[in-house]
Amino acid sequence: MDIKKNYLRSQLNYFQFENDELLINIKNDIKNKLSYLCKEDSNIILFSKNECNSIVESFPLTNDLLLLLKDVNKLIGTQFNGLIVNYYKDGTEYSNSNSNSNSYKSSINQIAILFHGSQRKLRVRDKVNKNIVIDIPLKSGNIIYMYNNFNDELIYEIPIDKHIENEMYSFTFIQYP
Repeated sequence: MDIKKNYLRSQLNYFQFENDELLINIKNDIKNKLSYLCKEDSNIILFSKNECNSIVESFPLTNDLLLLLKDVNKLIGTQFNGLIVNYYKDGTEYSNSNSNSNSYKSSINQIAILFHGSQRKLRVRDKVNKNIVIDIPLKSGNIIYMYNNFNDELIYEIPIDKHIENEMYSFTFIQYP
């Protein structure tokens, strides 16, 4: 397990996003939506919570989301052009283990996730045997940047934590072809 944790350090980086006002504005704009995907040059596509491939409705990209995308790219030094927003009303809502390299057909092997709201954890698992590699505590404003072979060898999830009573948003940044 220690070997895997040391290897993980070469594929993962932490950043802190300081523009809390922007995140609050975005949260207010999307309060009633569960999860949606957007591209910088097109529309936001709303996905149902249970079936990620099921398109429910599409919305124009907001100026605040575009600003968030640009701010994160500047902070990390990336050129992400895709953004997925997930809303978790409390600790009973979670995300299953996944690897965005397959789910969203990202053209490059990197992804960043910005968290806003209640403190949760990001659980990282080995893709083959599904064993837990590490649980990363998340605070509002944390950005987890995953790169190199992360999506090929590891999967991540937001697990259930019934002690969490407040909401959380995750903003996943990806690169489309």
